[in-house]
Amino acid sequence: MKKYIVLLFVGVLFAILEACRTGNENKCLILGHTSFKAYTKAYLLDINRQPIDSIAVNGGEFTFTQLDSTDTPHVMLIRLDDGSEDDWLEMPVMVERGTVELKIEEYVHISGTPLNNAIQDFLDGIQRCKDGIVLGKNITPDEVERIFSEYYCQQILANCDNALGRYIYQDYGIHLKGGDMEKAKAALSNK
Repeated sequence: MKKYIVLLFVGVLFAILEACRTGNENKCLILGHTSFKAYTKAYLLDINRQPIDSIAVNGGEFTFTQLDSTDTPHVMLIRLDDGSEDDWLEMPVMVERGTVELKIEEYVHISGTPLNNAIQDFLDGIQRCKDGIVLGKNITPDEVERIFSEYYCQQILANCDNALGRYIYQDYGIHLKGGDMEKAKAALSNK
């Protein structure tokens, strides 16, 4: 009889541990860090910039957990705030299964899941465009607009089948010129 009670106890314990383990597979854990000490609060915003959650930044660290909607990756925003009305930083983050690491320092770094790695690639590309413009001689404002329009269009086309492409179009689409705007619209409307 003691054997059966011990086996029953072990079976229940195993079931509890398995439930805890599988329960964590369907969440997005966002681990944030900033070296900017002025920012004392972090907000998790939806794509329309409405607050979903907030937390105090403690020692430069903050964490958000999203349990819902991880089956369909989507963009949310992290906003760091110093308590004033006009000084804040904002960073896109993809909510998808897994752990996302976000470092907001002199350079921004986001990684941990496929679409968050793609956000990092997108941000790195923006920096390369800016660097190229700085190095360019006698570059006109029209050429600057063309360079960024082409880059944003290329990124939308490359990501038209995921939430990143729609985010780029929503937040950077105003910079698309002529044919780039039409290509981006057509690619997103086909998805």
